[in-house]
Amino acid sequence: TIPSLARKLSSAGLGTRSSHQHRQHHDNSLTPERDVNISTSSRKANVNASLDMSLSRSRSGLDEFPREYNEDSSINLNVVQSASSGSLLSMSTVKRKARVQEADKIKIEGNKAMARKEYAPAIKLYSKALRLAPAGPSSHVYFANRAAALCYLERYEEAELDSERSLALVPEFSKAHARLGLSRYFLKDYEGAVDAYETALVYDPQNESNRIYLAKAKFKLSRRKSSHVLEE
Repeated sequence: TIPSLARKLSSAGLGTRSSHQHRQHHDNSLTPERDVNISTSSRKANVNASLDMSLSRSRSGLDEFPREYNEDSSINLNVVQSASSGSLLSMSTVKRKARVQEADKIKIEGNKAMARKEYAPAIKLYSKALRLAPAGPSSHVYFANRAAALCYLERYEEAELDSERSLALVPEFSKAHARLGLSRYFLKDYEGAVDAYETALVYDPQNESNRIYLAKAKFKLSRRKSSHVLEE
């Protein structure tokens, strides 16, 4: 009979699945483990696609910028280069300021040496300051101060040169004009000394020392002119 045949097939392991077993098998296809596998595979596919896109953009030289900025890469590169230049410029400015500050400290030490009448050490200190800041905001002072120290050591030609260097930086610096006048006076360039002292008094009209040396330079110049007249 049919029931007996069904039992025989079932006992032989050849029976059909029950509706419950079929439903269970269908449900197993949607287990969390299977969902995770599907999700992981999708993510891997997305990552691979992103890597392929990134590689493609890198080969075209545009990988450094987001896609929305890649329409004009030259502008973006200029921006990056400008930013880098700005950073380098900032660093350079900081270093320059530090050197100027150090030079000012050394100049103060030079002034102290001058006060002690230690002229040779003072010259070395001013020279050191100038090496740090040869064209800084106070470099004209370093040159003029070194010129003064050189005059005390009767190195007038060097003093004249330092005075001129100072004036090349700041033409209205009265002390440099005065040191130029002094060095020229002792070099017996009385006409040059008169010019220098007169200019010094334009910028510092109350300086009595400059007035005295101007008078001396004029006197020497007049005597020289007089002697030339007598010789003729």
